[in-house]
Amino acid sequence: MVSFNKRETILLYQVITILGQTLVYGIYLSLISILTYVMTGNGLETQTHRIVFAVMWFMFALSTVYWVSFVVFIFWTIVAWFSTLDPFTHNPPGWLSVFDTVLLINYIITDGVVVWRTWVLCADQSRAVLMIPVVTLIINFLFYATAVGVRAALFIAPGGLKAHRKFARIINDAEAGNLGLSLLTNVLATSIIAYKAWTHRKSLSEVFGHKTSPASRILSLLIESGMLYVVIGVFSLVSLFIHLPKRTLADVFQPVAVQLAGMYPIAVLLLVRHRAANDTSSHTFSYVINISSEQRSHVEPMAFVPGPTPLSRSQTKIDKTGPQSTSVHLAFGSMVELGDMDASKDGR
Repeated sequence: MVSFNKRETILLYQVITILGQTLVYGIYLSLISILTYVMTGNGLETQTHRIVFAVMWFMFALSTVYWVSFVVFIFWTIVAWFSTLDPFTHNPPGWLSVFDTVLLINYIITDGVVVWRTWVLCADQSRAVLMIPVVTLIINFLFYATAVGVRAALFIAPGGLKAHRKFARIINDAEAGNLGLSLLTNVLATSIIAYKAWTHRKSLSEVFGHKTSPASRILSLLIESGMLYVVIGVFSLVSLFIHLPKRTLADVFQPVAVQLAGMYPIAVLLLVRHRAANDTSSHTFSYVINISSEQRSHVEPMAFVPGPTPLSRSQTKIDKTGPQSTSVHLAFGSMVELGDMDASKDGR
């Protein structure tokens, strides 16, 4: 059995981490390029689109700087390995540890996007329920600010973390709290959307005898992607407590996880657009069903990303574009239209 000393073990972890980061970053780069092409092609016509575009690029810029910094650090570690210039070079520099904590903002922003999407989708649900993930998001930001503040203060303070070991527990607890609250926020948001999908499918079944529609398929996609992100969150949290020789699993996985957190909103936006495109060949598409004015009152309204203009709560519920019709706005201004035809079920 091959055995490694401390320095060899840590170098092995760092190489594995940078390989994972590079793989995920390559996917991230491809997704941000596609998103840029799609959104700029549409002209970024609304303020919502411009804000989303700017936020996605801000997260990508942070991830890029972090990835480049890690590559440079690994390069000099390997150089020192062969030249033995610095026997302690396997220890990450203080500024990289600070930036590692700063990059946790990807979790906060991604959670913010998820919460915002939940409010848009479920605007007709209980405000008290919708406020729960908002509260967890705010508390999470306080944990994040604590971790960044303490880490930055120790970087400036003489002696750094070695001279102030008692603050290491604060940083560890704050970062663990960040991951735990991020997981809780996503579980809550995904659960709310799942309930919305259930009520929508139930109303479709009661009125029309079937449970699928373009809107329900989009909701299913959001739920599935949300569950996948929750699984990543669970693994991130659990990795803190899995000890490896000289390190924990989190030291290897977290640099990759923050990249995954950054690209998650982009992946969901593109998947939603792709799913919408599969339902129609045009940017605005219609799902026409037989519905009377009495039946329409029993169908769960639905709204995704606001369309060409910001929508109020009442506007997201019903947008009349013709006699007895209801519109459902999707990402990038796409729309599912619930139009009025015969009320007869035999015409389904």
